[in-house]
Amino acid sequence: MVTKIDSNDTKNAIDLLIGIFGVNNYNLIPIENSVISKSWQYSLNTKQFILRTSPRTIDFDKDKYCSEHFSSKLVPIPKIIRMGKANNGLYYCVSEKCKGIIIDDFEDKYVFRIIPQVLNLAYELRQVRISTEAKYGNFDGEGKAKFDTWKSYLTNILAVDGFTRILYAKVFKLVKYCPEDKFLIHGDFGLNNILSDEGKITGIIDWGDAKYGDFLYDTAWISFWSSKIPYERLFLNYYSQRGISIPYYRERLLCYTCFLGINVLKFLQETKDEKTYGWALKKLKKAVLKL
Repeated sequence: MVTKIDSNDTKNAIDLLIGIFGVNNYNLIPIENSVISKSWQYSLNTKQFILRTSPRTIDFDKDKYCSEHFSSKLVPIPKIIRMGKANNGLYYCVSEKCKGIIIDDFEDKYVFRIIPQVLNLAYELRQVRISTEAKYGNFDGEGKAKFDTWKSYLTNILAVDGFTRILYAKVFKLVKYCPEDKFLIHGDFGLNNILSDEGKITGIIDWGDAKYGDFLYDTAWISFWSSKIPYERLFLNYYSQRGISIPYYRERLLCYTCFLGINVLKFLQETKDEKTYGWALKKLKKAVLKL
C-alpha cells in the first residue's frame, strides 16, 4: 500500500525546492512511496537527488543520524543535504541519490546473483561499532534508545488481542534464548531498501525502524517478507563459513518473527491493507508451529 502522488503534490514539491535552493528548472519524477511519505527524484547540475515529504520528522532525523555516524564504503547510506519544515506543515528531506535502483525492481535472475552481496551487507552492519553506553531498542534522531536490556525491549508490548496474544506468548517463551548483544539493526532490511547498480550494492536507505540489539532481527525481517529466497538457511550457512557460531539460531529467529509479526499485523490493520494482512496472518500462523 502506497500513498498516491498527484500533480498538485508535485507542484507543491517544486515550489518547496524553489523556496529552498532558489532554482527554477526542477523536473521531479515521482517514485515509489511508503504509506506515510511521498518521494520524488530529480537532477541538478548533473547530480541526482531525492526529495521526500512526510507529516513526521523522525524517519528523516534517523536517516541523518545513521548517515553521519554509520555510513561507509561497505555500508553506503545516502548523505542528507537539507531537512526542515515546509509551509504546508509537512517535513521535508533532500538527500543524495544512490546509483542504480532498488533490488526489488530487478528481474529475478539479477536478484539471485546479488544475494551473496546482500548477505555480506548484513554482515557489515554487524561490524558497525556501537557505543557501549547505548541502550537497546529503537533509537531516536540523536541515536538514543531507552531500554536497559534487549529482552525488556522485546517484551514491552502493551496491547495484544486475538492472534497477537499467541504471538506475544511465543515471544515471552523464547526471549530467554536471545542474547544481550548490541549491534546496529536496520529494522526494515529488505530488497526494497537496498539499491544496486552494475552488479554492486550502492546504498541502503530508510532507517526509520533502526534499533540496537541482536543482529538476527534483520535476518528474521527479510526472511518473513520473502517467499522465494530461503534466507534462514542462506544466512546460517554464510555465518558458518565466516566461523561465527550462532547459538539457538532457530529459537531467536522465531522470537523475532513473532515480535515483528505483532507490529506488522497492527500496522496493516491501521492502514486497512486487508490483502497483505491476510497473507501475513497466514504466514505467522505457520511460523508459530515451528517449535
